[in-house]
Amino acid sequence: MDAQTPGLADTLALQLRQSLQTCCSHASGPLVTYSRCLKQYEDGALSGDEFRRIGSVIIERSRERIDAAVRDAREGDSSIRRERQIIAFVGALFAAPSAPSTWHDGSRLVVGVVGKGRNCPPDVYELAYEAGRTIGRHHDDVVVVTGGLGGVMEAASRGARESGAFVVGILPAAGPDTPPRNAYLDLAVDTGLSFQVRNVVVASTVDVMVALPGSHGALQETIVALDLEKRVWAVGEHQVLLPGVVQLSSTDELDSVLAETVGGAEAIGARVP
Repeated sequence: MDAQTPGLADTLALQLRQSLQTCCSHASGPLVTYSRCLKQYEDGALSGDEFRRIGSVIIERSRERIDAAVRDAREGDSSIRRERQIIAFVGALFAAPSAPSTWHDGSRLVVGVVGKGRNCPPDVYELAYEAGRTIGRHHDDVVVVTGGLGGVMEAASRGARESGAFVVGILPAAGPDTPPRNAYLDLAVDTGLSFQVRNVVVASTVDVMVALPGSHGALQETIVALDLEKRVWAVGEHQVLLPGVVQLSSTDELDSVLAETVGGAEAIGARVP
């Protein structure tokens, strides 16, 4: 191939880099474009190295933009913060070698935990903590993902981390009404997105979702996960139980189904090659 002719990985990287300036829910937005990258990998058009190269190219271009802004004495420019958010977000999605931190080696199950955030009842908080501890006991085989804030997200993050799991928080944009991130995250991915769009990112990132009692946000995440044909396991008493959600009787049963999933021949593979 001619050195001046961009390959598939470079073309997809450019498309995704451009789409990051577009609303996530838009037909040409980053989640749609990222799905296109995944499909090319799954169809064999991209190797694992080429897939990771997409993330590396986007990160390299973001760093060039940051360097240019600094050279122009625009250190306070909001575009710098945006580019840093892109680096963290893309690095987490692609596990790119040049990302600030890679959290996934491609062999572990990505388990998301969703549920009540603000005004979380004590009994739900305790259940989320136990669920996190249960998931964390499989730390050699799983990565835990939450929305990174309080309530169920904090409790599950804390329990999982205490049990030795690596915990990722996918955060919404910071704002006057945004609660602080919880203190139990190994990696915080600041998406710069609204709560609603962040929820779509959480549901898109995980392989399996564990749903604790929650409100509209958790219900949205569950709907998106089901629509993407992810497994969703519900623990606790839910006012609404959607078709396709598997109700588990306890965290002990959660432990059993996790052991079967990560240990079985058909365990769900991680999305990052």
